[in-house]
Formats: sequence, structure tokens, C-alpha cells
Amino acid sequence: MEKFYQENDVEILAVNLTPTESSVSDVTEFIDEFGLSFQVLLDEELAVSSRYGIQPVPTSFMLIQTVSFSTWPLEPLIMNKWSKRLIRWSKHTQIK
Repeated sequence: MEKFYQENDVEILAVNLTPTESSVSDVTEFIDEFGLSFQVLLDEELAVSSRYGIQPVPTSFMLIQTVSFSTWPLEPLIMNKWSKRLIRWSKHTQIK
């Protein structure tokens, strides 16, 4: 996802379901280990998870300018496959 973020004009906001982790330091270690430069938000009370019924984890949501909404469970998908899927989708979708 980091490579896709660096190579494309997109914004990525990751939301970590913090209570599902052993500790917050595990989250920061993951961010550092993978060199993530996009924002990782901590959902410490599982508010986002509850509001949007996020199941299973991990799950990926995509918001588009037209306020269309799509969800793709990351099965966990290989990032290359995910980015190809997004690029293929964006070529067939007109964003006004």
C-alpha cells in the first residue's frame, strides 16, 4: 500500500482497531517496520469498527470524489494485485 501511495495521487488513511492489538507500541513498530508515510489513525474505542460494521479484519474501504463507496476485503491480498485491481477499476469509472 505504501508503494501505491507513493506512486499515485491518492490519500490513504489507515484506521487501526487499537483494542485488537497487544499494545499501541505494536502499532508504531509496524508503522516503522514498513516505513508507512500515510496517516494511521487509532480507533481506541472501536467507534469506526462499530459504526461501519467492519468484519473481517483487515478490510479496505475506498471513498471516491463522487461520494461513491466501495469495500474490498483484503483477503489478505498481495499489494500488487490490489493496486492492479484499483487501477483497472479507475480506468472504467469516470470521476467528475
